[in-house]
Amino acid sequence: MRYKLVKFLNMDKAIVRNNDAYYVASFADVAHSGPEVLVFPSDKNGAIANYGEVDGGRGYKSLAEFITEKCTDL
Repeated sequence: MRYKLVKFLNMDKAIVRNNDAYYVASFADVAHSGPEVLVFPSDKNGAIANYGEVDGGRGYKSLAEFITEKCTDL
Protein backbone atom coordinates (compact mmCIF):
# COMPACT_ATOMS: atom_id res chain seq x y z
CA MET A 1 0.00 0.00 0.00
CA ARG A 2 1.22 3.54 -0.75
CA TYR A 3 0.53 6.50 1.51
CA LYS A 4 0.73 10.26 1.66
CA LEU A 5 2.36 11.69 4.76
CA VAL A 6 -0.09 13.86 6.70
CA LYS A 7 2.13 14.83 9.64
CA PHE A 8 4.58 13.53 12.20
CA LEU A 9 3.15 13.15 15.70
CA ASN A 10 6.63 12.63 17.16
CA MET A 11 9.88 10.94 16.11
CA ASP A 12 8.27 7.48 16.27
CA LYS A 13 4.72 8.10 14.99
CA ALA A 14 3.17 9.70 11.93
CA ILE A 15 -0.27 10.05 10.42
CA VAL A 16 -0.44 8.81 6.84
CA ARG A 17 -3.36 8.37 4.48
CA ASN A 18 -4.38 6.29 1.53
CA ASN A 19 -7.25 7.91 -0.39
CA ASP A 20 -9.72 8.89 2.38
CA ALA A 21 -8.46 6.39 4.98
CA TYR A 22 -6.11 7.54 7.73
CA TYR A 23 -3.50 5.47 9.57
CA VAL A 24 -0.86 5.84 12.26
CA ALA A 25 2.56 4.44 11.36
CA SER A 26 4.36 3.58 14.59
CA PHE A 27 8.05 2.66 15.03
CA ALA A 28 9.34 0.56 17.93
CA ASP A 29 12.67 -1.13 18.64
CA VAL A 30 11.39 -4.28 20.30
CA ALA A 31 13.66 -6.19 22.68
CA HIS A 32 14.73 -9.59 21.33
CA SER A 33 13.07 -9.09 17.94
CA GLY A 34 14.44 -5.78 16.65
CA PRO A 35 12.99 -2.69 15.03
CA GLU A 36 9.61 -2.60 13.29
CA VAL A 37 7.03 -0.22 11.94
CA LEU A 38 3.37 -1.15 12.30
CA VAL A 39 0.47 0.68 10.65
CA PHE A 40 -2.93 0.94 12.34
CA PRO A 41 -6.25 2.41 11.13
CA SER A 42 -6.94 5.80 12.72
CA ASP A 43 -8.97 8.95 12.39
CA LYS A 44 -7.56 12.09 10.75
CA ASN A 45 -6.21 13.27 14.13
CA GLY A 46 -4.24 10.08 14.78
CA ALA A 47 -6.56 8.39 17.28
CA ILE A 48 -6.11 4.68 16.58
CA ALA A 49 -9.42 3.04 15.63
CA ASN A 50 -8.22 -0.52 16.24
CA TYR A 51 -4.94 -2.30 16.80
CA GLY A 52 -5.27 -4.73 13.92
CA GLU A 53 -2.13 -3.89 11.96
CA VAL A 54 -2.68 -3.36 8.25
CA ASP A 55 0.89 -2.83 7.02
CA GLY A 56 4.52 -2.51 8.04
CA GLY A 57 6.59 -5.10 9.79
CA ARG A 58 10.16 -5.85 10.79
CA GLY A 59 13.09 -4.69 8.76
CA TYR A 60 12.52 -0.94 9.00
CA LYS A 61 15.30 0.62 11.05
CA SER A 62 13.34 3.85 11.59
CA LEU A 63 10.06 5.57 10.87
CA ALA A 64 11.92 7.76 8.37
CA GLU A 65 12.95 4.66 6.40
CA PHE A 66 9.31 3.49 6.24
CA ILE A 67 8.11 6.96 5.17
CA THR A 68 10.78 7.18 2.47
CA GLU A 69 9.86 3.76 1.08
CA LYS A 70 6.06 3.84 1.38
CA CYS A 71 4.99 7.48 1.03
CA THR A 72 4.61 9.48 -2.17
CA ASP A 73 4.80 13.24 -2.66
CA LEU A 74 7.61 13.87 -0.19
